[in-house]
Amino acid sequence: MEQLLVTSLRPGELLIGKTIPYLLISLVATGIILLAARVLFGVAVRGSYLDLFVATFVYLTGALGSGLLVSSMSKTQAMAFQVGSLTSMLPAIFLSGFIFPIRSMPPVLQLITYAVPARYFLVIARGIILKGAPLTAYLGDLGFLLLYGLIVLAFAWRRLVTPEY
Repeated sequence: MEQLLVTSLRPGELLIGKTIPYLLISLVATGIILLAARVLFGVAVRGSYLDLFVATFVYLTGALGSGLLVSSMSKTQAMAFQVGSLTSMLPAIFLSGFIFPIRSMPPVLQLITYAVPARYFLVIARGIILKGAPLTAYLGDLGFLLLYGLIVLAFAWRRLVTPEY
C-alpha cells in the first residue's frame, strides 16, 4: 500500500483500481456458486437474479471498502490480514446468523449483530433465493448495506487523501 501511495495515482483512482477488479471477480464467483448450487444440489433461485446480484454488488462494495480502510491503516500485510479477520470475517461467520440463529444468541450478542453487514445480506439473499421475494421487500436491509458501504469508502478515501488521519 505504501508503494501505491507514493505513485502519481490520485486517491479516487487508487480506490477504483483496487476495488473494481475484486468486485468483478466476486460477482463472477457469485454466478459460479449459484450455478453450482443449481447443478450439484438442485437449489434454484426463486427470485430475480438481477435483484440478487444488485444486493450482492452493494454488499461487496461495503466489504471491499472495509478491506481498503483496513489496508490503509495497517503497516504490514500480516497486520491487515489479522485486523480484517477480526473485524469482518469472524463477525460475518459467527454473528450474521449464517451458522448460529440470531434468535438463539444471548441478548447482548443479538444487539451486536445489528452492526454486522453480513446479517443484512443473508436476510436479503435468503429471501430472494428461498422465498422468491423481490428486492423491494428488503429496502431497509439494502439501505443499511448501502449506508455502510458509503461510510467505509468515505473513511478509506479520507485515509488515502491524508494518510496520517
